[in-house]
Amino acid sequence: MRFGPKLTNHTCNFFNHFHIMSKTFMGGYHITEGPNSWEGLDTRGNLGDEHNTDWHKNVAMYLTDRQSATYSVYEDSLSTVAVGDFSDKIQIDHLYPKIGSADKIRKMLAQRKKVWQANGLAVAVYSINASGAAQFAVVIRFKQGLKEKTPGFRKPFKATYEGIFGEDAFEDHNAYTFRSDPSTFIPEFGLTNHFSMEKTYLR
Repeated sequence: MRFGPKLTNHTCNFFNHFHIMSKTFMGGYHITEGPNSWEGLDTRGNLGDEHNTDWHKNVAMYLTDRQSATYSVYEDSLSTVAVGDFSDKIQIDHLYPKIGSADKIRKMLAQRKKVWQANGLAVAVYSINASGAAQFAVVIRFKQGLKEKTPGFRKPFKATYEGIFGEDAFEDHNAYTFRSDPSTFIPEFGLTNHFSMEKTYLR
């Protein structure tokens, strides 16, 4: 039995998972537990003998050293979709701000939220907690599938941005900072995109 079906069987009972379709970890899997509260994690335990036995027997034995884990905190004030309102297909933009730049990124994301809302884009924003360097994860949840990425599907981001904030505001506010401002982002980890499919719903 292949690893993929075994992982799917496991996540059907305990987690959500996505198949990573691009960038560094292409071909890998993104596993999500939650949403949970910090209080819930206090009493979570080890998920029980059934989970541990299945994990070690059908999943862990196939894993290599290319794995990592993080705690992500949902940022309601920066998001346009509820934390538990999942989609089958998503895109994750990982933003790695330099020391002292996190507040700048928050302000930029707050402005972008207004554009996402105007364009009807479902976006969940997370900040990484106690899991290494500062990071924001901007998760676009494609409610209508990857066809939402087709040019012309919705109004261009720049046009909507300037419609809200004024002519030339897109350039004036350095919206391109997400990809080009070396003072804000760690260059080698500035931005990565994961197009993720094959969502397995938690049950």
